[in-house]
Amino acid sequence: TLLTTTEPLEVVVYHANTIGDERRDFRLLIAGPDGGTEVHPVLWTPTKLQPVAPGKYVASRSAPKVGWTGFFIQVSFKGPADNSTYEFTTQMNIIPTTFPFPDCHGDSCRGKLV
Repeated sequence: TLLTTTEPLEVVVYHANTIGDERRDFRLLIAGPDGGTEVHPVLWTPTKLQPVAPGKYVASRSAPKVGWTGFFIQVSFKGPADNSTYEFTTQMNIIPTTFPFPDCHGDSCRGKLV
């Protein structure tokens, strides 16, 4: 939900789905096995939002059958100079609120970033 007392130029929700159920990974490029990069085809789709009440914008998505959906709101306001804008985003929401691995606690829980 986005609340504003200033009239925005545009309000957009961006959303994307993961490409599987093994990683909550929304990147377009990932590290490849040879140390280079490879395409990880997660595409972000914009959709304009209309206010549900004056100054109130609400974004929601349904949980996918497989994997996760991420979404956030981007809002644009007129900037101080001609043809300039200020752009802000909300934090990203990910649904469902599950992880692809069990909880891990203590010293025996060690891993590496991928």
